[in-house]
Amino acid sequence: FYCYCYISEEGCQAPIDNENDAFYRNEATYTVTDESCSGGNVPSFKGQITCEDGHWSEQVLCLKGASYRITVKTADIIWRVGEGTDGEVYLYMYGSKGNSGKIILRGGFEAGDVDMTNALFVDVGKISKIQLGVKARSPTRDGWIPESVLIEDESRRDDYKFVHGAEIDDTSIFLYPL
Repeated sequence: FYCYCYISEEGCQAPIDNENDAFYRNEATYTVTDESCSGGNVPSFKGQITCEDGHWSEQVLCLKGASYRITVKTADIIWRVGEGTDGEVYLYMYGSKGNSGKIILRGGFEAGDVDMTNALFVDVGKISKIQLGVKARSPTRDGWIPESVLIEDESRRDDYKFVHGAEIDDTSIFLYPL
């Protein structure tokens, strides 16, 4: 008796074809970083993705990158609760070529702080608006008062300034350049 059995195990091909022919089983995870793409390209999503039923939880593409410097000034209101945050501060840029995807900003984001994030991100072209937000790290109030955001598109030598000055708490807002 001969059995011509075909055993198939569902899974996912490598999420980014960077000369990687690996195969990932369902429920396997993969961490997408800047190093996942090459040649001045950046991933459309950064973070952890999971192989689910033969598909990745996020589609990831390598897109043309541009150099941006993002400077965030937190309001200098020491006497008021909510001027700083311990939450995750993030930003999306929207422009003539699309959007950046979620960018996690680095810094302390306390009263009077000026925090800078400088890196290659997806090239969005001419910036028309941003979405700035904070995700609370605790169930208690974790509000934040961003005073301004300056985005320097170092690839094009363009600057974009955004002003807010009111509290945001575990939410996001859209801002337009001055």
